[in-house]
Amino acid sequence: MYIDYKVTVWKRAYLSEDADSKKIIQILEEDGLGDVFDEELGFIEQETLFKTEEDMTPEENGGYATIKVHEDNSPVDDLIWSNVNQYE
Repeated sequence: MYIDYKVTVWKRAYLSEDADSKKIIQILEEDGLGDVFDEELGFIEQETLFKTEEDMTPEENGGYATIKVHEDNSPVDDLIWSNVNQYE
């Protein structure tokens, strides 16, 4: 048996001191986060801020389960419980 659970956590992206903040903000507004991870824009590295981890509720997850219990019946793992009424 195993339990899957979903949490939120903040991540941090580091950019060089000479990164163009106006260009970065424009990219975030127009294209989203994924496009700023570019060395040409000054991206250096990213890290996960583990101390910010918080459990999620199904309401925060669009009504989908955030805790699932699986019974390990190889080769298929069967869902036997979740914290929402319907199994996904």
